[in-house]
Order: sequence, then C-alpha cells, then structure tokens
Amino acid sequence: MTSFEGTGPASSTVTPVWTIETLSLQPGREKFDCGQAEMNEWLSRYARRSDKNGQTLTRLALHPDDGRIVYYAMKSSELRGDDLQSAFA
Repeated sequence: MTSFEGTGPASSTVTPVWTIETLSLQPGREKFDCGQAEMNEWLSRYARRSDKNGQTLTRLALHPDDGRIVYYAMKSSELRGDDLQSAFA
C-alpha cells in the first residue's frame, strides 16, 4: 500500500490523500462507476484475470475522505521486426 501526500508549507501537517492498492487487496471494485459501461465492466469482470495472467498491471487509487476510487491499468507490448514486415507487405 502506498500513500500520496498533499503538499504544503514545511510547517504544516500533511495528511495522506490517496492510497494505492492492488486489486487483490481491494474487494468492492464492482461498486466502481465512472459513467462509462465498458470501463466499469472491464474493472469488475476482467481486470483481476488480466493482472493474474500478466497481461496488465492494474492499481486502484482510493481517497480515504470521500470514498472516490480511481483505477489505472498498464500494459507492455512487444513488436518484432518480422511481425512488422509481414504487416506492411
């Protein structure tokens, strides 16, 4: 678990704003609703499997004060030279 902290003058008290968690630590992703059905469905139905299979790295950012949930997913890809040659032939 990682916390991002707000910034301010050195003399002020800084409190955590967002907490980053893996999917395995956070049940309740089915409650996520960003207003885009495809994104909601991907997170609730496919994200965990995609992470487990090594296809993506997905994290949830949780706001402790108001319950907001944000997710992001990263995927690496590989292109081989012979694949490119056949694609553009």
